[in-house]
Amino acid sequence: MYNLNIDSHVTERNIFIKRSIYVAGFMIFLTLLILCRLFYLQVIKHDMYLTRSQKNHIQLQPIAPIRGSVYDRNGIAIAQNKYRYDLMLVREEILSDPAQVIAELGSIIDLTDEDTANFYKQLGRRQRPHQPVTLKPALQQEEIARFAVNRYRFPGIWIQSHLIRDYPFKDLFFHVLGHVGQINQQDLQKIDPKNYQATRFIGKSGIEKQYETMLHGTVGMQSIEINAQGRILKVIDKKTPAKGQDIQLHLDYYLQKKAYAALAEHSGALVAMDVKTGGILAMVSKPSIDANQFVTGFTTQAFKKLQQSRDLPLFHRAAAGLYPPASTIKPMLALAGLETQTVDTKYTIWDPGWYKLEGSKRLFRNWKRSGHGEVNLFKAIQVSSDTYYYHLAYKLGAERMHQYLQPFGFGQKVAFDVMEENAGILPDPEWKKQRFQSSWFAGDTLNMGIGQGYFLATPLQLATATAVIANKGKWTQPRLLLKINDHSVSQPSSPSSHLAEITASPANWDFIFAAMQAVVHSKRGTATGISNNLHYQIAGKTGTAQVIGLPQNKNKQEKESELKKFTDHALFIAFAPLEKPEIAVAVIVENGGSGGAIAAPIARTVLDDYFRRKKAEKL
Repeated sequence: MYNLNIDSHVTERNIFIKRSIYVAGFMIFLTLLILCRLFYLQVIKHDMYLTRSQKNHIQLQPIAPIRGSVYDRNGIAIAQNKYRYDLMLVREEILSDPAQVIAELGSIIDLTDEDTANFYKQLGRRQRPHQPVTLKPALQQEEIARFAVNRYRFPGIWIQSHLIRDYPFKDLFFHVLGHVGQINQQDLQKIDPKNYQATRFIGKSGIEKQYETMLHGTVGMQSIEINAQGRILKVIDKKTPAKGQDIQLHLDYYLQKKAYAALAEHSGALVAMDVKTGGILAMVSKPSIDANQFVTGFTTQAFKKLQQSRDLPLFHRAAAGLYPPASTIKPMLALAGLETQTVDTKYTIWDPGWYKLEGSKRLFRNWKRSGHGEVNLFKAIQVSSDTYYYHLAYKLGAERMHQYLQPFGFGQKVAFDVMEENAGILPDPEWKKQRFQSSWFAGDTLNMGIGQGYFLATPLQLATATAVIANKGKWTQPRLLLKINDHSVSQPSSPSSHLAEITASPANWDFIFAAMQAVVHSKRGTATGISNNLHYQIAGKTGTAQVIGLPQNKNKQEKESELKKFTDHALFIAFAPLEKPEIAVAVIVENGGSGGAIAAPIARTVLDDYFRRKKAEKL
């Protein structure tokens, strides 16, 4: 048996050397292993880890483009950008709890409960540390001054400026221009998310939405260096964003302002068009609201109140409002009667104040209960005889009325770039069968003949039809866009083939012009009240659209007790000057009553302003 002598120095030395070799070998192995790993990481995987490293301290940050401005035909900015000043907070840089800071700031800046609630929501949604959060948006100048004095008391809080959309004329162009609003999930599904990385607002309605692609621009990018806490240290590289395009509209600020003022406290709409180009010179819907509220933000209570308002201030009446066109269509039906030889200029009837179908007991009333006596086509337009037009409608029939009215633009969208436009309703027997599964009756034909019943049109359609008459059947498609970055836009074609030129004999067009001129300038005309001191000739037609049918046995006292909302709508269409038409106007005053007494003076005010300024420009 082998015995180990532990007292032997030789043996101890051999054991030590052997163990040292083992340890040294193991250390060399570990060193080689580490060197191999370092080689793998530093050489073989160099590019990958370099990229990861750079991502940790270098980030790409999108830069929002400046939104293009919108100008009227005179070069006046009606939608632009201005600086807004927001109070920002970085949670990691404040010295105490946010609730305590907010309480202290309350003595300097008016912080509402909604501001505080929105702040905490944003704070909870932060994507990285040191990301600024809005504490109070849209500071007033007094608030900015008060905070500047006390800035030293609030580390981690500062005022940040950035461009926002501004509508300098507030409610004047609200419906036609539309507005921008915060981008939501629905918007993200329709846009290029890369191009909107830094954009907070997007066009929600009107021109702002129609030309969003032009107005928005192209996003820019910058490389920024950040530290481990996410704080920005410096900007390494920057690609400047491309500004959105500026656009110019046919709208005339001065005419829009005059039309808006002329409508006064009435609810209604006015559309004015250049009859040669189709350019929309004025497009007013009332009531309206300040479009800037959609940018600065509503309180929940205020927006709810706005949505529930019976006055419908958000509703674009000029383009989407549907109203019975009433007697404003009588010149067009007169042309249909002449062209089809259903009547001629000498054809007369007796107007006792009503019309009755053979075999029926129902009386279709004339607006003038005593009637107009003997009436020919000229007088029927001049005094707006419903009785004559009941008779003419019955002779023409629904199908032919539909055939002749459609080319004027009824029952379809007519504009080039009005997003909210409603097509309206131009009824016929087939339409009624599909809509109500019901037959067409003779009474429907009579009602259609005076622009009532199922017949509904927008103020834009009425202005368009008036421009077609002024051009003696030639179509010029309504449009708002005039120029893009100072470059004129070519005249668009008609929206569809059936809106081609309306052919009619020159004599019949002259007859319609003369009859519409008599509406304004003759003593018996329904709009004769606006003819005083006129220095130009107006061709017009009044209309009174029935809102609700009152029982025929109601007396005057009972009718006067009805609420105003049941009063008839007042309408008026016109073009001028008669000899060489330049401008067409359509006015609707909701529950205004008489078209001649209420709507016609509004149109006269707008026309006077148009020709007064045009005359001044020539001097």
